[in-house]
Amino acid sequence: YEADGTYRYVSDTAYQIVTEKGRQEKSSVSVSYNTKYGTMQIVRAEVIKPDGRVVPIDLATQSREVIDQGQMSANIYDPCEKVIQLTVPDLGIGDLLRYTVASDQTKTVVPNTWSDVSVLEATFPIVHAVYEVDAPASLPLVRIELKDEIPGTVTPLVQKRGDRIIYQWTARNVPQLFEEPKMPAAHTVAQRLLLSTIPDWESLSTWYWNLSKSRLDAVNPAMQAKVDELTKGLTNRQDRIASLFRFVSQDIRYMGLTLEDEAPGYEPHDVSLTFDHRYGVCRDKAALLVSMLQLAGFEACPVLIYVGPKKDPPVPQPWFNHAITAVRNEDGSWQLMDATNENTRDLLPAYLSYRSYLVASPKGETLQTSPVIPPEENLLTIDVDASLDETDTITAQAVLSFNGINDTAYRGRLASLKPEERKPYFEERLKAACGAARLTELEVSPENVRDTTVPLSVRLKFEVENALAAGANDALLQVPTLINQFGLFGRVVGGGLGLDERRYPLYTEITCGVAETVRLDVRRSGLRSASLPSYETIDTPELYINRSVVEKQGVLESRAKILLRTVEFSPEQYAVLKQNVKASERNARKRVVLTRKGFPSDADFATINETVQYALYDATTWTEERVVQQKVLTYAGKKQLSDLRFSFNPAMKTTTLISATVTAPDGTKSYIDPTKEVNVMDAAWAGDAPRYPAEKVMVVNLPGVEVGSVIEYHVASSYKEVPFFSAMEYFAGHNPLGTKLVRVEMPHSMALNVDTVNSETIRRRTAHLNNRAVHEWLSQNNPVIQKEDQLPPGWFFIPTVLFSCGDLSEYVEQVQDAVSEAAEQNDAVRVKAKELTRGMKSRKQKIVTLRNFVDRTVREVGPGLSELPLSAITPADQVLAEGYGNSTDRAVLMYAMLDAAGLKPRFVLSSELPGVTNAAESVLNIPQRTAFNTVLVAVTDDEKKTVYLGDGGQYAEPGAMAHHNKPSINLKNGKMEVPQAVLPDAMETHLELEVAETGDLKLTQTELFYGTLFEGVHQQYAQFTPEELRRAHQDLLAQVSQSAEPAGELITDFSYPAKVQFSARVPAYAVRDGGNIYFTLPEGVGGVLGLKSSERVNPFYSTMDLHQTVTYKLTIPEGWEAVLLPESFQEELPAGAGVVDFRVMREAERILMIQDVRLNAAIVHSYDYDILLSVHNRLVSPSSKTVLLRKK
Repeated sequence: YEADGTYRYVSDTAYQIVTEKGRQEKSSVSVSYNTKYGTMQIVRAEVIKPDGRVVPIDLATQSREVIDQGQMSANIYDPCEKVIQLTVPDLGIGDLLRYTVASDQTKTVVPNTWSDVSVLEATFPIVHAVYEVDAPASLPLVRIELKDEIPGTVTPLVQKRGDRIIYQWTARNVPQLFEEPKMPAAHTVAQRLLLSTIPDWESLSTWYWNLSKSRLDAVNPAMQAKVDELTKGLTNRQDRIASLFRFVSQDIRYMGLTLEDEAPGYEPHDVSLTFDHRYGVCRDKAALLVSMLQLAGFEACPVLIYVGPKKDPPVPQPWFNHAITAVRNEDGSWQLMDATNENTRDLLPAYLSYRSYLVASPKGETLQTSPVIPPEENLLTIDVDASLDETDTITAQAVLSFNGINDTAYRGRLASLKPEERKPYFEERLKAACGAARLTELEVSPENVRDTTVPLSVRLKFEVENALAAGANDALLQVPTLINQFGLFGRVVGGGLGLDERRYPLYTEITCGVAETVRLDVRRSGLRSASLPSYETIDTPELYINRSVVEKQGVLESRAKILLRTVEFSPEQYAVLKQNVKASERNARKRVVLTRKGFPSDADFATINETVQYALYDATTWTEERVVQQKVLTYAGKKQLSDLRFSFNPAMKTTTLISATVTAPDGTKSYIDPTKEVNVMDAAWAGDAPRYPAEKVMVVNLPGVEVGSVIEYHVASSYKEVPFFSAMEYFAGHNPLGTKLVRVEMPHSMALNVDTVNSETIRRRTAHLNNRAVHEWLSQNNPVIQKEDQLPPGWFFIPTVLFSCGDLSEYVEQVQDAVSEAAEQNDAVRVKAKELTRGMKSRKQKIVTLRNFVDRTVREVGPGLSELPLSAITPADQVLAEGYGNSTDRAVLMYAMLDAAGLKPRFVLSSELPGVTNAAESVLNIPQRTAFNTVLVAVTDDEKKTVYLGDGGQYAEPGAMAHHNKPSINLKNGKMEVPQAVLPDAMETHLELEVAETGDLKLTQTELFYGTLFEGVHQQYAQFTPEELRRAHQDLLAQVSQSAEPAGELITDFSYPAKVQFSARVPAYAVRDGGNIYFTLPEGVGGVLGLKSSERVNPFYSTMDLHQTVTYKLTIPEGWEAVLLPESFQEELPAGAGVVDFRVMREAERILMIQDVRLNAAIVHSYDYDILLSVHNRLVSPSSKTVLLRKK
């Protein structure tokens, strides 16, 4: 370098590529410079291969100089900031990459000075490095420091050559530097050489004052007027300073162009330019604030500050990366303020704590360190009020109040988010803090977060489901604390704690703190604290952590406080910090132990214990014993448990009471004598169907049952002549179930098929006892199943174990043999069938005739197929003769008659299982005899379509069926089939409406019924007496309006589809209000979805396959127009449950509106229920049925 500080720089570097990572890192090289200070170029680049070949790199094609794009992220645009990028082709492991960079620096930041930093330690080993400075004797180095020296690796040498001084440092075998998380910038802690010709910091201070002075003086009248406006009426010194600060902070946008030539990057704009343009970078905003403070009568100066680790005081150098403002206090000290951040309430944000700064003043100032702001001034305060209910759900409200750096950080983040992005931002942190938390409400104050005159606060309302780890009598609770996920402590410390020990400091940059109070009311849950944790308090100069939990009258109060008191942990302090964080982790793992005192408030009774034991002897013979202990909790529970009822059919099962006791709340026990206090009654159907083995009902009347009583009973059943063993046991219900144990004992030679569904809480154990296999399933304290409408079968969502020893194919053969044999005993049946169908050629005519005959002459009575032994299936002739039968016997007779008529029928065994994909999988894989309980008869019609008979009567149209889409079995071949109705269920409503100017309405309504809906309407109207038909007509009119008058007769037609039509006149149906007419459309699809609740816990089972359409043809008065009509829309329902389609078309005075709903059987999970609910709400909302007309 020369005496004026200009210099030429040459760097010749060779890297050996040792690993693939190194190859990737060095496949491109970049160097940067500023054209206002000089030039730079890569003058040579080459790759030396392991065999010694030298491959030159073509710099013309492999390098490019571009404007540095990185500055744009800081909203700075300086085209003089350049980057030279070199691409290194064909670089391989083992190669040497050598390149030379030359730079001519024709301008200096500080005139007539030179300084530099050379880092002699890197993240790769340094084999050999020479750093040489050729200095003029007239400007020698006056400050030389080798910092953080690695002994024995650097050798210095100083030589004089005429009027030059040669300084040389040679580094050899410098070990690799391993970076550590959250360490200071490597160049500030590695072995480094600091050089400077600047004698002291005061001279740098004076230099920057002189550099800025003319810019600071460039004020204009508008600035003075603004200062007067901002300080008007303010007498307090600090209020005046704050008002000026807020203006520069918030009204001057951070954006920069480098226009100056003397010291680009350091020299600010003229303050009037910044003021007029309302933008500038940090040095421009700092200078403007200085000038405005001076105009207000304050002594103010610009400040250079280094945002990073503290600078090395012994070696003055001009390199700072930020500019702020200082105002002289009355005691002579400086008050610092940074107007760069647009969202800070603090004049000096906490992130500028513990930084090296230099006030630029005429007399000169020395290097100083900014104060560390106490964590109490950077505090986030969290206040939570919460309650725990009987479903283990926590409902809570939290108020977060931000101060200091917490305010700055969160305010800045919120200012960058769109309003709709705020809720996900906070919900993400809630979930991290509390697991399955759901944010239900968010309120941010102030609404305009850039209003820094108002402290920032946030109110969160949220819910946490499954908040407990619950056992039989005890539960573990983690208090819903937010302290670890909100605030800055975890962010500034958390990522730096992975190492056991450190070489470099842990640099947190800021102090901060969080103080939290949580009040959790657990009274509704029926739980109380059994054990409260004690916590270790951490209190060191660097860190304070304190926690406590107490209970006051059923309310848990948790208090916690974390204070980070330092901005840097030395390696020695880090070792202590690690131990303290371990203690903090132990604290965080501690839970509140709760004990169950009582049961949920809405439970009617609780099953404390239930033990079920099956003892199998073979696949058709077994015993079942059930021991149950229950507690009565409410009057409704008393009504339910005062009588025990057990149904059984002696032909297959006998049930006896072994014992029963009632323990009164005062401890008094009453014992039931099974021989005297048990009544066995006949089932309701037994008298109507004498040929079937009569089903019995054993009734045990329990004495002295009161709220608080404990009932215990032991009942045993024996099974015989059952096709195969199958059972299904639920481990939860609508009332609490404490402990349930199910045991199956069986010979080793038997196979037991098992499926455990929704089974997270069910534990299985298998053992061997007395040459028998013993399988056990145990579960405790599963959540109560909430009572809701339209629940799917229990095994779909309740913890369940299914057992079976059955082979479905063998069972199907048994049923086929039994029904076929019964159908073959048909002499009288054949005669009757031929008589009824004589002369008929149409298959449909024969089918309808025979079906109607069976429906009229054979009364349906008796249980389903699975509730009787197969031996109870009755021959067809006997069914015909006796004139009654259950669904199985009626199917046998139907089959026999169809067969006699030459229609070739077949038997189908059907179920009530959900017609939803995969929903019945468990029951089909583990055959349950009771699942397939209905025998149908299938036959083809004239169009060779399969028609199913047996679930519809004489009023039904062949092709409709109630078992549409239900899993079934073709008994002829044993294969599964899913019957499809030829005539699916549908309903059409057509309304022709004509509205007069008076509001009178003429209406014609036509309803068409298809599928199984046809049968219900057909039967209803066919059985009406004339008087009942007249009343039905009146009822239809009244459904439109109590004022409706008939405009003709009621028209019905049941040729298919069923048709019901009527016309009416309705005076003043529409409201005429001046130039408006408005009314509500009659009918509509409205509640077709059948939703009754706005919330859902369990899956929603939509059982219907239905197509419903309502069409309105509306004629409005001439000279009027519709200004409000239902909107057109289309919505797909979740889980394939269907589609809703509303269409509206206009043509002059005629309006066509079509409401079309296609529903499919589906099971909608609770997490999709909101979608279903939103569609339902739209269907029933006034907007879907309201019409407003306005006179043109």
